[in-house]
Amino acid sequence: MSTIYQHGTLELIMSGLYDGTAPLSSILNHGSSGIGTMDELDGEVTIIENSVYQTKANGVTIVGNTFYFHPFSIRVILFSSREIFNF
Repeated sequence: MSTIYQHGTLELIMSGLYDGTAPLSSILNHGSSGIGTMDELDGEVTIIENSVYQTKANGVTIVGNTFYFHPFSIRVILFSSREIFNF
């Protein structure tokens, strides 16, 4: 069974509420991968295997600071019931 965790809603972002409401560190235990946005829409967030990356408007991606606040993110915990690769 897979689990999806969402912080914030797209409706809030679309209505202009861009202020971060929780630090990224507070959601890292809710899944190993995910996407989101930073406080004041200061770039996109990508979370891969619990590592946080922030991609700025100029296209440069940096290691994200988990103490920064964010208004929206979605995390996922994926569980496979079968083995995909067998080496």
